[in-house]
Amino acid sequence: MAKSTGILLDDNMELVITPVRDLDGLITSGLVVGNVTFQNQKILINATKGEIKEDPMSGVGASNYVESNDSEGFVREIRSQLTRDGQRVKSISVKIPAVRLEASYD
Repeated sequence: MAKSTGILLDDNMELVITPVRDLDGLITSGLVVGNVTFQNQKILINATKGEIKEDPMSGVGASNYVESNDSEGFVREIRSQLTRDGQRVKSISVKIPAVRLEASYD
């Protein structure tokens, strides 16, 4: 399975669940699997270091840059974290609070 494939989350970071039932009405599946590249980017950009317990060094901490004039530092940290996650970054532009990026898993 590619790194870009996984369990999808909605905009509130809740699991996307679509129950599928068998003929007896029992749930046989329900988690929705799809391309998780965008949600991984969103999580990495918003999370602060230490917030992701499986990898405490992950996270950009976007909230730390909102009132800062350090957009270059913000772009550097986004590029660093996405690259660390295994994504190839083609472009990043920041006009706080908006971040536009083009990146994907190889």
